[in-house]
Amino acid sequence: MAWWHHLRGRPFYYLFSKDHPAAWVFALRYIMTRPRRTPTMAEAELALREWSLVRRVLQEMHPDGWWGQPDALWTPRYTSTLWRLRLLAELGVRGDDERIATATDRLLELTTPTIVDELVQSDTEDAPVNLDAIITHIPLAFGYTQDDRVQRRVRALQMTLLRGRFLPALPQRADWLAQAAATLALVPRPNPAAVQALANALLEMPLDALPDRWFRFGAPTFDQPDLLFATRALVQLGIRDRRLQPWVDYIVSKQHPGEQGGIVLERSLYEAADFPAESAGRFSRWLTAQALFIMSEWYGDAPKSLPQSAR
Repeated sequence: MAWWHHLRGRPFYYLFSKDHPAAWVFALRYIMTRPRRTPTMAEAELALREWSLVRRVLQEMHPDGWWGQPDALWTPRYTSTLWRLRLLAELGVRGDDERIATATDRLLELTTPTIVDELVQSDTEDAPVNLDAIITHIPLAFGYTQDDRVQRRVRALQMTLLRGRFLPALPQRADWLAQAAATLALVPRPNPAAVQALANALLEMPLDALPDRWFRFGAPTFDQPDLLFATRALVQLGIRDRRLQPWVDYIVSKQHPGEQGGIVLERSLYEAADFPAESAGRFSRWLTAQALFIMSEWYGDAPKSLPQSAR
């Protein structure tokens, strides 16, 4: 069955709107598989770059590459340097803006451990904190795939997965694995054994054992992943394990039954981030785009034009 037959309502066209250009870019790139060098994609990426909310975030950055206080990378939560960069990265803002490059370089310089530190950590710690995967995700999203500092972080992340040294408490372990999956999904050629170890560790967890938060889809993700976020990452990594089917089924079941269909934003961190993109309790273009991507990849037959059921 073609993926669009799993849709409820007609959510598709709502994604192509300047009201949320990040969802527009995401839908073109991942669902419609439009190449970057097309007029439509160029228009959408320009709309994202010129989005008033994105412009405000960048205008508030200090010229030296920080938000809030220069010596406080991740506090206060959701408005300081780490979280501003994470927000822009999550929304798919390109990293070729000089301000983003300045802030990303500063983040890497202040957080990249020395080789000696990495060796000590690998021998004495069970796993890096969740923050490690988030910090690695940011430069990868902005195109820093060949940066030595980023490659060292990726190697350390993959080594942790290969060793199976995960956080002991299930909620924290699930969150860390979801963040790690989203990070490796941005690596051009991740270690296949590390990817499989990650998928096994996540999919061996019973659905009913996952944190309650995982079943209430939210945005932005920041450090609060959910089932939609984790499933998208696994699908992007090429995981087609039958154990993922219940995850996809749950996402399909979360579609609103009305004519509009789509996914409702149940948990919002937009307010905490002072970034009023969407309202909790209402249809979310951003989450709907991710759900449709998952369905299109899982069930196949992704169209080169809009499906008839969405017309």
